[in-house]
Amino acid sequence: MQEAFTNRKPDTLVHGALNSLRVLDLTRVWAGPLGTRALADFGADVIRISDPRTLLDSPARVNNKLNRNKRNIGIRLDKEEGREIFLRLVTVSDIVIENYRPRVMRNLNLSYDSLRDANPTIIVCSMPGFGLDGPYSEYPAFGSTAEAISGVVSLIGYDPDRPLQTGLSYADPISGLNAVWTIMGYARRRAKAGMGCYLDLALSESPLGSLGEQFVSSSAGTQHLKIDGNRHPVYCP
Repeated sequence: MQEAFTNRKPDTLVHGALNSLRVLDLTRVWAGPLGTRALADFGADVIRISDPRTLLDSPARVNNKLNRNKRNIGIRLDKEEGREIFLRLVTVSDIVIENYRPRVMRNLNLSYDSLRDANPTIIVCSMPGFGLDGPYSEYPAFGSTAEAISGVVSLIGYDPDRPLQTGLSYADPISGLNAVWTIMGYARRRAKAGMGCYLDLALSESPLGSLGEQFVSSSAGTQHLKIDGNRHPVYCP
């Protein structure tokens, strides 16, 4: 435990472009853990915060896929002692990433203001399903949910009356990688200006970046969006 409170990374960990950064990883499922895994692969010291009451991911499957190059600490954030330990970690960290519904961090008394009080230059990245505010903000979401609400599924398949999910929930990895480059950009700003920030990256918005062609066509009124099956209005046949 004491090792996690030191101001520098142990020399035995992976070195890379981000080896000066420490990340506290509160994320679950796929999108968030993929993003923090990429940061760890680039050399960041990623500390995964897990609930000690919950079994760790299977070593043979999810754990090796999403948690490589990370350290893990079991902390009960719903207990005052656990909260104090976490805030001590915040004081010696650069980035906090979470993908809970907005109310969770508030209920844990770990809002952005609380984290900023502990570390004025902390970068906090929230990855809720539907953003931090709005009518859907407290709804849970997975990649399949994000695909549906983004409209991506209405453009997949062969039958307009039977939209299809991608099958791999691409919204999750897209969102995770969006978090990586966004955090890296703001980490650069932090290094130059000494400023922290609060980032809101909604999972449900992540697939929209793959629909640029459809947005332009619809805005210009040049194409009625429809399912093309194996065809494409420009490339095939």
